[in-house]
Order: sequence, then structure tokens, then C-alpha cells
Amino acid sequence: MFEDSVGDMTGKKAIWMAVSFFSLVVLLLMYYLGVENYSDHIIDNNKFEEIVGSRALADDMSVQVSFDKQNLFYDDAAKTFFYSLIDDKEEAYDPSVEVTGDADVQFAFLDSKITDDVIANNIPIRCIFYNDRSYCIRKIVCTFLPIMNLECDGEITESETEMSMSLYDNRQQCRARDLSSDGFVRIRGGNTKVFPKKPLKLSLVQRGEGDDRQGNDMSLLGMRKDDDYILYPAYNDAEKVRNVFSQNLWYNSCNTNNRYGITTGVEYRFLELFINGEYNGLYALGYTPDEKMGDISKNDEGTGFYKRVVGIDSARVLFDQYGGIFGWRAENVPADDDDGNLKEKRWNLLMDYLENLQENSEDVGALEACIDIDNAIDYTLFINLIQGDDNLYKNYYLCVKETDDGYYSYICPWDLDVTWGNMWVPNVKNGYLQYGHEPHYNLLFEDLYLGQIMAGNSSDIVRKCCDRFEELRENAWSDEVIQKMLDEYEKDVCFSGAYLRDKERWSDGNYREEGEPNNFDRFRDYVSQRLSEANKYYARLRKVSGEDIFIRRAAQYKNFDNSSFVIEINDRGLLNDSSYVALLGRIGGIDVGKIDENVRYVVKIHGKETVYLSDFAEGDSPCENPVEMSFGGHKLVLKSGVERDYLDDTGYTVYLDGVACYDAYTADREPFIVSLAYEGFGEKMNLKREYRINFN
Repeated sequence: MFEDSVGDMTGKKAIWMAVSFFSLVVLLLMYYLGVENYSDHIIDNNKFEEIVGSRALADDMSVQVSFDKQNLFYDDAAKTFFYSLIDDKEEAYDPSVEVTGDADVQFAFLDSKITDDVIANNIPIRCIFYNDRSYCIRKIVCTFLPIMNLECDGEITESETEMSMSLYDNRQQCRARDLSSDGFVRIRGGNTKVFPKKPLKLSLVQRGEGDDRQGNDMSLLGMRKDDDYILYPAYNDAEKVRNVFSQNLWYNSCNTNNRYGITTGVEYRFLELFINGEYNGLYALGYTPDEKMGDISKNDEGTGFYKRVVGIDSARVLFDQYGGIFGWRAENVPADDDDGNLKEKRWNLLMDYLENLQENSEDVGALEACIDIDNAIDYTLFINLIQGDDNLYKNYYLCVKETDDGYYSYICPWDLDVTWGNMWVPNVKNGYLQYGHEPHYNLLFEDLYLGQIMAGNSSDIVRKCCDRFEELRENAWSDEVIQKMLDEYEKDVCFSGAYLRDKERWSDGNYREEGEPNNFDRFRDYVSQRLSEANKYYARLRKVSGEDIFIRRAAQYKNFDNSSFVIEINDRGLLNDSSYVALLGRIGGIDVGKIDENVRYVVKIHGKETVYLSDFAEGDSPCENPVEMSFGGHKLVLKSGVERDYLDDTGYTVYLDGVACYDAYTADREPFIVSLAYEGFGEKMNLKREYRINFN
């Protein structure tokens, strides 16, 4: 045993000596071969003036610069080289330098080391190239990000354009630094493709014999092997991080938490993009959810993979002119499905799935059997945590599989830019209001099966949701894990200088307010507050987990007990329903006996008496002229201003003391409306209880 130990020690010593000898040899070779580093060529202004004063300016000098064997990307229009530092490599701040091109060319860097401050503040390094007769001046920009260039034959449009892709991977651990592929590029996306900075799709191909081209599966920046990638521009996000952060958070935490361990998430990596050698800004490289994640065959008749693309309630099922269901897109339809047979089966499967939901709307057990409950809970918790305002009735992928026992389905999140306080508002810059929501704002995904389960007698599922949230907060959603993720993205976006370069390139995009520091301080603070408010919400929810659905929903609202309320009653029969009566009791101070046939609105001012008001007079229309009802120094106003195109219905907004509480409609009045008003903000409660499909 002792001899074995001595042998191990002797072996380790021999290895150490060999490594040391090899390192010494490398250093000696570098010395004798004349390898020069960046720091060897820094000059002061006097030396610069001496070089310039005895030579003529010649902008046509041809030079190629390499740092540590990395051929620097060059933007000819900006006369700028781009240097991507290898991640976490100290030597990257003083790289070896090699310059080739015109004969006898020499080079120097004007009085500037490569530092974190230089990189973060996008300070270009001035570099002079010269020989005995002439000189030229160029700039070098340093970044912590990978760099991609697309060389295209023509303009990039929504049709595929041939291109060649080259990528420099600066991650510390990667198999190859320089990657390249032929392929095609096109503009992709929905609303975001109208912005000047376009979202793009890359299709990588490899050439075979003749004109034969096949998909070229490659792992780019450590992601899965694929031949399809997307480039996400984040034009409308002031921090440029929400979509990337949210998608990767799901991938790292809830991705395979389902019955079969199926992948339900995608990844993104930040990079800086050039198109035909010209700088095009900060992008994120990623891919879309697809059938590959679940190993779904396009020819599998019993499985459908769908994208929810239009944000209307799933209970409104409309058929489009192509035989599909409006608002959905069937993804796994083979291109050679000439007779439409498989496409028809895809739509029939989705329709059967929705019909099953309707038929079993009051049977919690039957509903649970048709979904992956863990995946559905995770998605609901996740969308609430990140405040996915645009992900309640659209922007998710749904896989439906018909089995011998019924159905099986799971959800994949997608398009998570309207999150973490952001909200869509049509009349603000680029349509997105930065930090429009408060950190305590909760919204729940209540579409499809889990929404119907939660509306029923499901206290055990509610407690399971609370348990799962606590589990995630202790691990994958802990403050420490999330702040570490933000550290990485802050380095990528801010400390790389890419944010400032992107702002120079696309000045009309959304960015931080002038004067805000070049970091994620505000975003970090918001995320931290949101995590804290989510903790409080699920603590409130746990306390009322056994109560009626409306009492549980009241827990969503941090200020419920400090709010004023506007209640509109259009179906007095609901006053005989214990759930609605319980909600009125939870609000407090409302006498149900006073709500007779003459009462349409009940207004409860916080800390004051309740007022019972009639409807606007017959013949009046708030859609044409404002209707005002005054009481005790307060005012309820009904004023035109909203429309619903898909119902051809004109509506109006209800205001309490100037606070917009909710939208209402003359042709389609909801049976029972409860809206809160507090601190200048109005919010309508969700009182949906049953899933009913309207076949049109």
C-alpha cells in the first residue's frame, strides 16, 4: 500500500516536471521567435506625433491584425477592428500581436492599455500603422462577446437570401474558436419585424455533389446541434436582457420537469453581429421551440405541435379559411403533405383536445389526466413570476398527444420580452412601456386545462403550486442563482461595451434613461422586489388554499384590503351564488339586500360607506357622450375610448375619481365585474369560472 502511494507521488512529480519543461520550452521559443505583445507597442503622444510628422497619410494601406491568433473582424465603414477577449483569460488583456499586409508595416497603440473600463465604456483604442513613407490610423474596439458576420449576396428580406456565416467563439471552454457555414438568412418574427433592427432566421446548409444542399447541424456557442438558428434583436427592451434572461431561466429550472423528461425550453447566447462586414449591433443567438425537443415525428398522426399566435381566450374557437383554428398554427405538418391529410388530422386532434376540456370542465380528475400537471404548474408559476403580460393567451407552444388513456399535453414558453415590469402600450415609444407594472403585479395563466382545474375544487393543486414555488425559490429561483445569472448578462450587455455600441447603431430603439449608469442596477432592483412580492403572494395564497376560487384570486392583489371597488352587476341571478356573495363579503361593507333591480353599480370607497347606483339612462350612450354619476364628493364616469374589432363592438372605460378601472361594452356586457382602485391604479379582477367553447 505504501509502495503504491510512493509510486503515485513519483508519477505526479514526473507529470509536473514534464509540464514545467514544456512551458519553459514554449516561453523560450516565443522569446527567440520574437513574439510581441500588445503592451510592447504602446506609445505616448510625443512618439505618435513623431511618426505622423515624418510620413504622409495613406488610407489605402492594407493591414490585417491578429490578437493571440484571432483575426480581428474589421468594419471598413467605421475603420474599426473588433477584438473578442477569450472569456476569463487574464492574458487576453495583453495579447500577442501580429500584423500582416503592406510590406514593412509597423504598428503602435496610442497610450492605452486594454482595461475593463476601456471595454465597458466603449472607448476605442487608436492604432497607427506605418512604414518609412506613409501611415494610417485605425481604431480597435474590445468586447467580451462572441462575434458573428453574415456575408450576403443581396438585401436581407422576408425571403431567403444566400449567405455565409462566420462565428468567433470566445468562450473559455469550446472545441473550436472559428466556425463557418453556408446557408440562408431571412427576416422573421411578428410585430418586431417592423422595427429597423430586424429579427433574423439562419438556415445552415452544406453542399453535396452538384447543387445538392443538406442541413448543416452545428452546435453554436454550446447550444444543441441544429441547422436552424435565430438572431433576436431586443430593439424594444431598454435593458436588452428580458427575453434572454427569462428563456434561459426556464431552461435552467423547469425545462425537463415533466412526466417523460421532455425538453420544453430553448437557450440564448449574446453576441455582436456584423452584416457584410458592417457592425449591426447586439443580438442574441438562439432557436425556436420545435418537434426536435420532444422527438416528435412530422408523420406521427397522434401527436400535434402547435403555436398559440393570437391572444384571444381559448374559449372562443374560430375556424380560419384554411381549415385550421384561428389563433393557432400547426407546426409538425410535413412539407410533402400534398393532400392535406395530416394537416387535417392535426386540426382534428386540437379540436378533440379542446372539446374534451369542455366536456370534463367540472371533473378535476379527468382534467388532470390530460395534462402534464408538473409542466402546467411550472408554466403558471413562471409566467406569474416574470410577469409575462404577453403570454397568457398566446406566445406559447402546445404539444398534444393522443394516448390509449386519453390525452397528454405540455407547454413550452416563448417570446418573453414583455416581462419584468414591461407592458405593451400602443402610444409609447416602440409600443412598450418600460416598468409599466409594479413589482407586486401578479397575473396568472388561466387558459386551458390547469386554469379550469384551479377554478374548481382544487385545494390540493393550489397547495402543490405553493410547495413547488417554495422549492424553486430555494434552488433554481433563489436570489443567489438569479443574481448570478444577472452578473453574467450584465457583463455581456453592459461591461462588454455592446450596449453603448448598439445605442449608437440603433438610436431610436428603447434604452435606459439618459443619466442612468451603464449597468443593471435598476433592473436588478426590480427583479429583487418582484421575487419578494411573489413570496408574499404565495404565502397569502397558501392561507386561503381551501377557500373558494374568488377568495383565492383576491390573494393576487397586494392592496386588496386597502382598495376602493367598483362593482358592475348585469346578472342579478349571480347574487344567489355563494361564490359571488363570499367575494362581496371579502370586500366588506356591502349589503346584498340593497342590490335591487334598479342598482347596476356598487361603489365601495375605502374606509367609507358603500354607494348603490343605477345604470345610465335609457337612450344615453357612454360611447357617444360621457356619463357622470356623483356621490359624496366622488365621481363615477363612463367615457368612450375602447373598441373590439373582432366583435365589431364599441365600448367605454369606467373611471372612479379619474382612475381608469376597467373597459365595458354595450353589446356584450359581462355578467359580473369587480375592479379595484388604489394609488391611482385600476385593475379588474378575473372572475372567469367555467371553460365554455363557442363554436363559430
